[in-house]
Amino acid sequence: MHKDNFGEVVGMAKNYATKEARVELDFDTSKWSGRMKNIVCKAIDTGVAQCGYETAWWIEHFLKHYELDTLNRGGGWNYDLPIHMVKPDKVEDAVAYVAAMLKLRRDGIGWSNEHWLEKLDKNGIKTADENKNLGWQEEGITNIPIPSDFSIEDRDKFTKDYLKPQEEQEQLRRAEVINSIRSGSLLTISYIINN
Repeated sequence: MHKDNFGEVVGMAKNYATKEARVELDFDTSKWSGRMKNIVCKAIDTGVAQCGYETAWWIEHFLKHYELDTLNRGGGWNYDLPIHMVKPDKVEDAVAYVAAMLKLRRDGIGWSNEHWLEKLDKNGIKTADENKNLGWQEEGITNIPIPSDFSIEDRDKFTKDYLKPQEEQEQLRRAEVINSIRSGSLLTISYIINN
């Protein structure tokens, strides 16, 4: 039976005797396979993690520590586009386009899309920061569901059309992380766990 002691570390950090614990995670990229390096570097470069669910989730959270956004398309089922990642001048267009598509085929759009339309109609578009100060009934939408009946090519096109381009500083940070991975560096990220 495989025993991993990660749970032990988390348990120690979250113990009530500890008010705050700093946890550092090291990733030795020299031990990564060429395939893993390619998957991670492509996601970093493009800003879209389009790979397996667990890998995409890991990439998304790993890059938050480098203050880099990455759109999680893990496992081929996550089709939401966060509004903060949409070109500012295209937010209303993207929301209107998806809302119109969902309203046209109202039958069979699923509970989550129905709920999204209701929140949009009732409370409009909000940032995550605006939603923090609101009750759940006042929260607005913070993402755009890409219709699930879109083909993979159509989803990619929708994302490409509306995804905000990377700024120069962001491109430089992404290139630094990619170079570190390609050269087999040890990468460290830190978490603060509060009880």
